[in-house]
Amino acid sequence: MIIMKKAIRLVNSKITYYLFTALVFVTVFCLLGERGYLLWKDSPAYLAFDGRTGIVPVYPILLQVNRMIFGEESFLYAVVAEQTILTVICILAFTEFIRKRFRLSYLASYPVLLFSIFMPFTTNYPLSISNHDIMTEALAYPIFYLYMICFLKCIFDKKYKDIVLMVLMSVILALIRTQL
Repeated sequence: MIIMKKAIRLVNSKITYYLFTALVFVTVFCLLGERGYLLWKDSPAYLAFDGRTGIVPVYPILLQVNRMIFGEESFLYAVVAEQTILTVICILAFTEFIRKRFRLSYLASYPVLLFSIFMPFTTNYPLSISNHDIMTEALAYPIFYLYMICFLKCIFDKKYKDIVLMVLMSVILALIRTQL
């Protein structure tokens, strides 16, 4: 009984939670799926940056800026690194918001963290993890978590600044991917 209580206390500790989070992030976003980047059927349209109808500007601009900074040989690897960092930050922000808003213990926060990581980022697994894709989804999915924070704050707090932030996040999402 004492061992069980100590085990629960250990799993429910802040340090264990964040170590577990780091381990899961590294495993899912760095070790699973495609090594490097993965080009899909629509990727050339974003890479061309030639004003095609239906292509919204943010993702092609991100690709072009990275191409200018890192060069033709390695810019897509830089994009994947940036997408991975953004994904980790957005998931962590969302799960921390949920944990604090609902006063969840660290133990109760593990499922929130795991669901946030595995949906939607692993929908194409084992072929890829979405942060490795050269597609708008790689930016839109993590940014959607920030949108959800703003949306939930609007519902719970009912503050004008939260409504403005939610509208701003909606515009950003629409400039990344119109289907969200």
